[in-house]
Amino acid sequence: DDRYLTTQAAEAVENIINEGDPGDILVFMPGRGEINGTLDALRGLRTQEEVSCIPLHGALEPQEQDRAFAPNALRKVIVATNVAETSITIDGIRHVVDSGLARVARYDAERGIGTLQLEPISRASADQRKGRAGRTNFGTCHRLWTEFQHQEREERNTPEIQRSDLAEVVLLLHSLGIRDAVTFDWLDKPDPQAVERAERLLTMLGALLDADLTDIGRQMLRLPMHPRYSRML
Repeated sequence: DDRYLTTQAAEAVENIINEGDPGDILVFMPGRGEINGTLDALRGLRTQEEVSCIPLHGALEPQEQDRAFAPNALRKVIVATNVAETSITIDGIRHVVDSGLARVARYDAERGIGTLQLEPISRASADQRKGRAGRTNFGTCHRLWTEFQHQEREERNTPEIQRSDLAEVVLLLHSLGIRDAVTFDWLDKPDPQAVERAERLLTMLGALLDADLTDIGRQMLRLPMHPRYSRML
């Protein structure tokens, strides 16, 4: 389907309601913009039943997030980011509509900064999202991609340590007396080049000198932020 994902998701919600299946509905979208677009599309639902459409993402105030969990006289249609994939469980969800996308934090080596990229979720994440429905009774999952596309997806998510900037954690390792972070016994081993790149950056910033932590490095450790920013401050 070449239509906007927000339109497709609203149509899937409409079909669930018109088929008469009871239970609340959880829609997964990759970010706040897509959530708002889906909520706009849901205002045009062609159904006899009135529903309560509720956004759920990390930028909401706590009281606004609580609306997703509170009892409601109407059927709830909750449109959420992947914060609802593993971090929380919402009672009463019987149906999941999955866009199949997420915004993933990755380190851009060319620019030297972290970025958020829109990516297809892995098959493992899709199964995790599917499991949000039917926890207390039967459930359904509606995926907005094809079976062929599903088989082409990665089996599992890339561990965060393998796609993140390592400067902050490498600085911490040096503060603990680990002078060679490449040989450290990582749980998920990162690319050695990424570790070496982090050490070169820390040396350039003055936090390391011959693999030893400097006084500037110790001051940087006190600030909970990327070493580029802590050095500037």
